[in-house]
Amino acid sequence: MFSYTLRRMFSLIPVLIGMTLIVFAIIHAIPGNPAQVILGQRATREAVAALTQQLGLDRPWYIQYFDYLKALFHGDLGISLRTRGQINQEIWPYLAATIELTAVAMIIAVIVGVNAGIIS
Repeated sequence: MFSYTLRRMFSLIPVLIGMTLIVFAIIHAIPGNPAQVILGQRATREAVAALTQQLGLDRPWYIQYFDYLKALFHGDLGISLRTRGQINQEIWPYLAATIELTAVAMIIAVIVGVNAGIIS
């Protein structure tokens, strides 16, 4: 049983890397410049170029991706484009409600699943 669990845990690594790559690709496929969105339509080209460089959007995609992975590994979810605050700090107030909803959903799923298994 332990070896099965260990194999499943190791098979999770490529899945997580694949998912981060898909999310990263989707985010980069969205048209528009994030620096332009942050600064607004009336921003000068120089300001947009400076913010693009500050955010690291002028670097190749693969370097951006590895920086993204490194930040995720360290628990840094980045900066919100809308509020310019740390995403980690914006998530914390809602974490308790999320855990509570998840726990209740799991309890209901176990109760329904066990009863459905007994009936069948």
